[in-house]
Amino acid sequence: MKNRTVIYCNLKELLLNKDISIRQLSQEINEPFESIRRLHNNDTTRYSKQILEKICDYLDVQIEDILKIEKINQE
Repeated sequence: MKNRTVIYCNLKELLLNKDISIRQLSQEINEPFESIRRLHNNDTTRYSKQILEKICDYLDVQIEDILKIEKINQE
């Protein structure tokens, strides 16, 4: 059995807890809706430092609140 490390974005939960929509966040931080939607749905393959910084500032969170690392077992 081998472990694999997976990085995932926790933005969906953060926005839900703060009652903020994807569209509202994209407008507030002046970033394209599609970029925020991909983060929200955990569909992104590259993380923009600029967008992550803006999200951290706007939501008043740390990077580790947004990006999570998880080890999963592979059989």
